[in-house]
Amino acid sequence: MAKPSRQPADAEDYRYERKYHAQGIDLAAVEALLRLHPAHFRQAFPPRFVNNLYLDSPTLSDYSAHVNGMANRRKVRVRWYGDDAGGADRILPRPVLELKTRRGTVGTKPSFPLAPMTRAELLARGGALRNAVASGVPIDVRELLARSLPALFNRYHRRYLLTADGRFRLTIDTDLEFTAPRPVGLRRRHRARGLIVLELKYARRDDDGAGHIASHLPFRLDKLSKYVHGIQALTGLGE
Repeated sequence: MAKPSRQPADAEDYRYERKYHAQGIDLAAVEALLRLHPAHFRQAFPPRFVNNLYLDSPTLSDYSAHVNGMANRRKVRVRWYGDDAGGADRILPRPVLELKTRRGTVGTKPSFPLAPMTRAELLARGGALRNAVASGVPIDVRELLARSLPALFNRYHRRYLLTADGRFRLTIDTDLEFTAPRPVGLRRRHRARGLIVLELKYARRDDDGAGHIASHLPFRLDKLSKYVHGIQALTGLGE
């Protein structure tokens, strides 16, 4: 397998993300409202399921950085797409290691393709690290994985929209499910019934037009983090 390259993120690698929570309405109503948007959102990619395994320190330091409002923070996850049925021995399709990094109001997401593996191999102690070594992931990322444990599974169905000019992307996430990969607290599984999360994503250079796009989104601006939501739902932290 070719070794992935990793370059330091420059200004153009960072982007804005605005999150919205659609309350009190269903998906059909959300889509109907978006069809009226003057930026003419259209489907950019077929809908699909997104699967994530989040990794964190034994003391959940990344979670703590989020809930404490740290300006510079990160989330570490392994992501794959599609149906997640098939049990622990099913090969994960094209897993990717992602480091979602936040710097103030903007973020970036360096990613590293991983070798094929099963869910059981991913969850095994040091499984993500062994795969990262075999996949040629840079040593500083491997050192981070060596200090991390599986913290949360989450899964959701995502729809992808794009403005007519191609500058602004909007995702719609529904059917959110959260599972504890190891005993962490109150419950093993949580389904966020009725929760619809929208994310508006755009490059820093397009920030001048974001106000117009956002002003026609009739949803509540929210700082909801799926990782934080899942950890709190499963452990009772934050209550």
